Order: sequence, then structure tokens, then C-alpha cells
Amino acid sequence: MIEEDKTTCTECGKKFKQRSTLVRHMNSVHTGVFKRPIQCWYCDFTTNRKPNLKAHCMHKHEMEEDEFVERAKKGVIQAVVGETISVSADEDLS
Repeated sequence: MIEEDKTTCTECGKKFKQRSTLVRHMNSVHTGVFKRPIQCWYCDFTTNRKPNLKAHCMHKHEMEEDEFVERAKKGVIQAVVGETISVSADEDLS
């Protein structure tokens, strides 16, 4: 069993099942170590993980999964700094 104090964020109290998820949360939310280099094609949403962009596009822009995969294969993914970064359809940016 995982000890609760090792999986609870000391900054905001959010609880996680795995310590690795807590570490990722701390780095991305509280320390700013991870930047959000990927921007949505349609709005100002930014993220540091491709699965988050996929979920956003499917939910907010009603994009079908196959459309997202094709767009990620072709048009790559736009970085916030105005550059593009190549990301294959099965690559995870975490």
C-alpha cells in the first residue's frame, strides 16, 4: 500500500495514486520546470503533452480521433514560440 503523505501534493493538497504522477504534477504546476510548448491549432490552449492536446481538440473542437492523428502526422504540432516540432502519431511528450 502506498503511504498517503508520499502521494499528496504539499503545495495544494491534491492526492495521487502514484508518486510519479505527483512528481509530474509538482514539476508542471508548482515549479514551472515543464513548459507548455504545444499550442492548439484552433485556440490559445497550450500543453506539454500530446495526449492533453488530443483530449482538448476532441472535447472542445469536436475533432475526431482519426483527424487528430492525421493532423499530427502531417501538420505536426505548433509550438508556442512560433516554431513547429515534429511529433509522430504515437509519440508521447511526457
